[in-house]
Amino acid sequence: PESSMAKFSFTDGNAKIYTEKDPLGEDEMPMTKGGSFAKVNWLKAGILSADRVLTVSPNYATEISSGPDKGVELDRYLAAKGVTGIVNGMDTEEWDPATDKLLTVKYDKTNVMAGKAAAKEQLQAECGLPIDPSAPLYAFIGRLEEQKGV
Repeated sequence: PESSMAKFSFTDGNAKIYTEKDPLGEDEMPMTKGGSFAKVNWLKAGILSADRVLTVSPNYATEISSGPDKGVELDRYLAAKGVTGIVNGMDTEEWDPATDKLLTVKYDKTNVMAGKAAAKEQLQAECGLPIDPSAPLYAFIGRLEEQKGV
């Protein structure tokens, strides 16, 4: 059918998790004939079948195409196909503290210290923490991954 001719984008989040050293059992199946591998590599199949390969950032796109150690031996297929990195980041209009509907005290560059202090107090209260302006508050936005250093 014509719908089967639709464009297909393949998005890679992290090539490192797809290795032959620690394969995922449900993603393996013996090849019946031909080929140079004993197993089907579904990530490679996705890359080769895609009209476009996308990944999490321009830097990561370059990194995984740069060599077998970074592209988990799929670098040559990624380089041949071409990889587009999507810029990570937040929508600064949606997450604008001057208009954020979730903040009790809106703030901008003129009152940033007071606004952040109020937001910190609100977060401490919502999390059941002692309200203490001198207590440090740390945040990490990302995944806990060896590659990220955590």
